[in-house]
Amino acid sequence: MQFLRLANVIDTVVAGIAFDMKACATATFKEGRAVSVAGAALLSSGYSLVESYPSTSSGTRIWLESGVLKSADCELPMRASAHGEKQDKPDLRVHDPAVHFEFKVLPRFGAKSLVAVRPLNDDIEKLLRGAADVFVLCADDKMYDQARGAKRDPRGRPRLNSALLDGILPPVETNPFDVSIRLICTDKRFCCVSHRVSTSFGLERIAAAILLSPETNPALEDW
Repeated sequence: MQFLRLANVIDTVVAGIAFDMKACATATFKEGRAVSVAGAALLSSGYSLVESYPSTSSGTRIWLESGVLKSADCELPMRASAHGEKQDKPDLRVHDPAVHFEFKVLPRFGAKSLVAVRPLNDDIEKLLRGAADVFVLCADDKMYDQARGAKRDPRGRPRLNSALLDGILPPVETNPFDVSIRLICTDKRFCCVSHRVSTSFGLERIAAAILLSPETNPALEDW
């Protein structure tokens, strides 16, 4: 996959989500909203999406043409994973370039406000297994810190750190507001696009898109 094409897809997704997180108080309440916002941003930028049928061999390609939503049957852009596992259905699938996205949303309020380490690690491990191309984490400030194993509030039990995420997600203070930054992570198997926003309703939020680094995936060529 050519680096520039993949980078453009990721930048479009992160920018779209960051804009929504800044403007909408409930943007991080449900995972489906982040997926929908990302899909809308991609369609508006000329990309096609793929929705699958119940079978694993065919789907529907969806795109915008002169403001009209079009569709056509297509084969799914399936790829064998490194260990021969059955490929999961991604949260969002781009047609060309063929990119599989997984999303996780961590709100400060609600059931998902208790961060579980294992599900986050599982999503990261999908990148290593070839079952997904990009993992996008959308989180309110406190929950982003907790996903990294950090805590702003000294009260309560120390939280078990996630070895994977601690080496991947950049600290909050290294993210300038309203700017996307692109970096090789401390865990050099991964690279990341991160975008931090402040809101009028008292929260900071971060969208971070994580993928394999050029060191792990030479097809990226550069980052």
